[in-house]
Amino acid sequence: MRLLNYILSASLSLFGLSAEAKVFQKEKVEAVLVIRLLSFIQWSKSSQTSPHLCVFNAQEHLEMLRQVLQHKSAKDSGLLVHDLQSSPKSCDVVLYSGIASPKAEAKVGSYPNAALIETSDADGWSRKHTLVKLLEKDGYVKFIIYLANARARSILVDSRLLKLAYKIEEN
Repeated sequence: MRLLNYILSASLSLFGLSAEAKVFQKEKVEAVLVIRLLSFIQWSKSSQTSPHLCVFNAQEHLEMLRQVLQHKSAKDSGLLVHDLQSSPKSCDVVLYSGIASPKAEAKVGSYPNAALIETSDADGWSRKHTLVKLLEKDGYVKFIIYLANARARSILVDSRLLKLAYKIEEN
């Protein structure tokens, strides 16, 4: 857990956010964590150089992701961020939040090959396609990795990321 806290503190400071005894908004920490998590994932499309991250029902996350990606150290990630409401052509990862509804599940489900990342505010969603679930526990943002869902999409998750996970679900 110390390693995870170190990585988050280092990441926050890299992106111009001080980690000195400040309490960060959960959405900001989750946004930075998502960018760092994605650097540990090998995409099945070998020619892909810029993964597309689409954000659904998480406006604060979207704004923070865009802000963080303006920083020089994050630009190298090549990550492209879109608002899912604008119906982008391609989504490799969908970050979603809020309470599930049939309409919301249909919108997120319209990208069947995308890996899904669920924020800690998401509630009632089916996890049959979720790759990572972010959660708030004991004042920290932690994450669960659903390994079977990664395998189903031919996504390789680096073993270093697996070591940092709060929990790994293999079902």
